[in-house]
Amino acid sequence: MPAKEIEDLSNRLPRRAWSACPNCYSDLAVYPRGSKPPIYKCPFCGAAISPIWWQRYLVSAVALVLAYGIPAALGIRDIMGMLIVGLICIFPAIVCAYILVFKTIPPKYDWTNGAVMNLFQR
Repeated sequence: MPAKEIEDLSNRLPRRAWSACPNCYSDLAVYPRGSKPPIYKCPFCGAAISPIWWQRYLVSAVALVLAYGIPAALGIRDIMGMLIVGLICIFPAIVCAYILVFKTIPPKYDWTNGAVMNLFQR
């Protein structure tokens, strides 16, 4: 097969933006970056979406570092005190981690896993 007849597939496939909906490929980025939280339902096609798995894990890791690292830096050394203060600080740490991660890295979206049913999905 001559080289002229072979089409480059990358030219035929649509170019997706970083923050594109995985269903309709609409760009869901907000400008300026980080001015709005990530969305969980595409405004164009209505598909259920969420940030990609590694961004959710990154939020969790940053939250744990904030919840237990800051009290440790302030001088709390015993295990029970560290556990209690860390549990008290976990919610504010999750909020701060969510803001920090999604202000620095724009969210990349993936489909929401529909395998888990909860009370409100009847």
